[in-house]
Amino acid sequence: MRILVMGGTRFIGVYLTRLLVEQGHEVVLFNRGNRPAPVAGV
Repeated sequence: MRILVMGGTRFIGVYLTRLLVEQGHEVVLFNRGNRPAPVAGV
């Protein structure tokens, strides 16, 4: 499943992103800052 995570580079977003990627989902991050993605391939 393709999932959009808003705020994916902050505390809860990082945890959620890692969990979703481990489960095999395609994750797209949307954030207003310039932090890099917390997980490779996102």
